[in-house]
Amino acid sequence: MNDTLGALYDSLYTPPVMAGTDREAMRANRALLRERLAVGDRRIVLRIVKELELTALGRSYDSFICGRVE
Repeated sequence: MNDTLGALYDSLYTPPVMAGTDREAMRANRALLRERLAVGDRRIVLRIVKELELTALGRSYDSFICGRVE
């Protein structure tokens, strides 16, 4: 059953479109990372951000499966 719900989730979910200001903010943040952090530190920060994104995606999926709206 989870496979069916997962397929339904994948077919219905559309990631939000980033507005121009969101894209500009991401570019500015990346520039700050490049200016202020060494390569190794940047990788750590980006890994943390990626994990947070994956956690949010997992919560979205779990909420869908459970029928909750968050």
